[in-house]
Amino acid sequence: AEPVSLLPLNNKLVDLKFQEQEIVKDVLSYLSIKAMSCQSSLNEMFLNLESLDLAFTRAGHAVWMGAVKPVLVEVDKRNILFDMKNAMHPLLVEGSLPSL
Repeated sequence: AEPVSLLPLNNKLVDLKFQEQEIVKDVLSYLSIKAMSCQSSLNEMFLNLESLDLAFTRAGHAVWMGAVKPVLVEVDKRNILFDMKNAMHPLLVEGSLPSL
């Protein structure tokens, strides 16, 4: 049992903890409302971030494989060729790749 002299302090501590929980709820509610008000912008940023992540993942994979970049060669206004010297199929070089 706790000493009677500490009872008011304990009650104050309980009150402060309750007040803190209420403030946290208020802040989270406020932030949720703000986030909902710019939901379309957040969705657009997420999609852009997703595209960037995919591009960096592909680039990292290409570096890991030692891939070569194809060169576009314009033959004329209607015809463009891919110059793919040193191109290799990923399955054919799989055995020579470093482990992840």
